[in-house]
Amino acid sequence: MTTSDWRFPALLITAMLLAMVFTLLQQRAYTRELNRTLGRASGDHLMLVSGRGRSFRGGAIVIMIVDLAQRQIVEASVMSGLTVFARFRPEPRLVGPLEGVVDRINGTQIKAAVQMATAQIRPQAEPTVVPACTTSAPHIMRRRLVPTLNIERKN
Repeated sequence: MTTSDWRFPALLITAMLLAMVFTLLQQRAYTRELNRTLGRASGDHLMLVSGRGRSFRGGAIVIMIVDLAQRQIVEASVMSGLTVFARFRPEPRLVGPLEGVVDRINGTQIKAAVQMATAQIRPQAEPTVVPACTTSAPHIMRRRLVPTLNIERKN
């Protein structure tokens, strides 16, 4: 076995391991941005939405906070790019009225991501009352109020 016989498999395995590490770092950046945005989206009329657009020329992920009462986008950040080095950046062109938001942004992937995110927004509904359980335990039989559009943060 010559020295050149093991070089290619070693380089291939090294490249695969580096790709996995960079993908993990990008996933952590996405989770960090989502948690940061979720921390700001605490309110009765605020909703966190996200969308993704992909193609062979790259992809985009959009995270937006929408004020449902005023039909306004309060905050938006976009991660767009072809490599694992892409990071989230604030996107001020998306902030504003919800109507016409797709026309205010450039890029096929970002437009697809914004369309996916805005498709999650539905008219504000009244909270519904859902029975918790039908067992005989008195603490379980209580009815609880379940808001339909509230975002709860888990600690």
